[in-house]
Amino acid sequence: MDKKNFKVGIIGLGPVGQTLAVHFREAGCEIAITDLDREKLNLIRKEGIEITGKIEKKSYFKYVYNSIEELLGHNFDILISAVKAYHVDSIIEEIKKKSTNKFYLLSAQNGIDLRIK
Repeated sequence: MDKKNFKVGIIGLGPVGQTLAVHFREAGCEIAITDLDREKLNLIRKEGIEITGKIEKKSYFKYVYNSIEELLGHNFDILISAVKAYHVDSIIEEIKKKSTNKFYLLSAQNGIDLRIK
């Protein structure tokens, strides 16, 4: 499969999720994104995502969803969970219950904590 044809979904738009979204978009991938923060989603719809600092980039996104359930309706090849470690279990449960598509699931986190179940 040509890398420019990959469809990538991203859950969580903190620093990691936003950075991945912008770079995958720049690489030619179709990006679908979601986050729990409605204000952030509305701002992204209007102004896109801008990365500043040593690397400066800005991208706009066509597929910005209000929920994981809506995002799962988008037929993607790769789903990236870019949420904190303590949200991963609930995200995976929601994906298991609501998704009928086959895709690769990747976890992209910073600040990983260890915990005993």
